[in-house]
Amino acid sequence: MSNPKQLNGRYQTLRGMRDILPEDAAAYRKVEAAFWSAARAHGFFEIRTPVLEPTELFTRSVGEASEIVRKEMYTFNDRSDNPVSLRPEGTAGVARAYVEHGMKTLPQPVKLAYCGNMYRYERPQAGRFREHEQFGLEAFGSADAATDAQVILACWQVLAALDLPDLSVQVNSLGGTDSQKKIRRLIVDTVTPHQERISDDAQRQLKENPLRILDTKDAATREVVEQIPPLVDQLTTDDREHLTAVLEYLEQADIPYELNPHLARGFDYYTRTVFEIWGTAGAAASLAGGGRYDDLIRQLGGTDTPAVGAGCGIYRIVEALKAKAGQRSFLAGPQVYLIQLGNDAKRHAFELLAELTAAGISVTAAFGKEGIRTQLRQADKLGVALALIIGQKEAMDSSIIVRDMSSGMQETVPLKRVLEEVQDRLPKDVGPSS
Repeated sequence: MSNPKQLNGRYQTLRGMRDILPEDAAAYRKVEAAFWSAARAHGFFEIRTPVLEPTELFTRSVGEASEIVRKEMYTFNDRSDNPVSLRPEGTAGVARAYVEHGMKTLPQPVKLAYCGNMYRYERPQAGRFREHEQFGLEAFGSADAATDAQVILACWQVLAALDLPDLSVQVNSLGGTDSQKKIRRLIVDTVTPHQERISDDAQRQLKENPLRILDTKDAATREVVEQIPPLVDQLTTDDREHLTAVLEYLEQADIPYELNPHLARGFDYYTRTVFEIWGTAGAAASLAGGGRYDDLIRQLGGTDTPAVGAGCGIYRIVEALKAKAGQRSFLAGPQVYLIQLGNDAKRHAFELLAELTAAGISVTAAFGKEGIRTQLRQADKLGVALALIIGQKEAMDSSIIVRDMSSGMQETVPLKRVLEEVQDRLPKDVGPSS
């Protein structure tokens, strides 16, 4: 067994993993709050699925020919010799739960939302980690184009609520079974004469699932892909009408979109609508993406059930949010600092700590520190609005000194009135700490 990774004799995170420190964690909370607000507004209910699933769930849904299954999954046999994998994406687990728990009997569509960690064993690089956080929306039981548009709208509103600049939606359609047969044939016919120019992975995909070539990141292969005629020209009448309806709904919601004729996404389960939402804060990147997957529930053992969903990588959104915010911090510090001198004062301070925090006021203290100057300096560094000072005299008198940290003005008030005084003196736009 290899030794745990150490740096100068101390343990450090594994390659591709990272700690999310308080400053970034506050930004994550802001993004997650925007997501859950939009999810609730659109009638999605929270679901939490295991991080560990049977490997076959992902090979059947994501696709054995996909890069994720072939190269990126954390897969191993458990102690019962069953092949299991850490989830690389969220849709498959939610779809499995829909089938397993008989949600087909519920009023349709069943709309579920999730937020959690995903795992992909890929080469770490800027913006790509082996553990990443994602939120997503999945709607089961509706084939209507309005449901596709609603999922796109909900994702758009999450990003718009964060005031991210230059958002745009790219949309395409991969069609249903009949359309995809024609699309695959078109890709093969277009790419085959240029096989010597495409990557080894693309040559394999050309045989296993030609649609995967559309998602290539290889520059030379990308040049060949650009020569493929627009996929929408291969759509059946029904598929074309469905795409047209999606676009019309987006127009009604004033969402700017662009028809991207080569957009495919990286999973095998997509049918008809696929989309991505892009922004330019920080670096141009896809902040959200998804589409329709009408065949997935049947592939996982359920009955034919139309479905559509989306996933959003939280890290990219956080980085875009930080780029937009510049030096502004997302970290909300404590509002009140309790300063105490002596054991009697410490007991009064702790009782006050319980009362203030129960009222939703963010309070901190350094109970082991001595000296009022030391504690005042720490209160100043933390940027609190108020310092509450209890010394021996105040402990005997059942009073407290309330100090405004910005002006330095202070006043002695009875202990029984402290909560009311603090609530009156705190800035009205400052809430409890994130």
